[in-house]
Amino acid sequence: MNNVKYPRPRWVLEEQERLRKRHKGKGTIQVKYVRGTWQVKLATSVWDKEKKKPVKKEKHMGVIKEGIGFVPKRR
Repeated sequence: MNNVKYPRPRWVLEEQERLRKRHKGKGTIQVKYVRGTWQVKLATSVWDKEKKKPVKKEKHMGVIKEGIGFVPKRR
């Protein structure tokens, strides 16, 4: 049995797949449930010369809302 605290509904999975195809090659699309909303982030890794290992960088892209879909963040 899957012990996920907030399982993703079908409409979130469909929008996540659409965003992954749209941003292919730019990084990894991550969808997280935070404070009652589904937040979308673009994760990439950058090499840190001092630590000599990759460091994860995330950029907030927007949210996914039921019935609306992806809503980009305001600039």
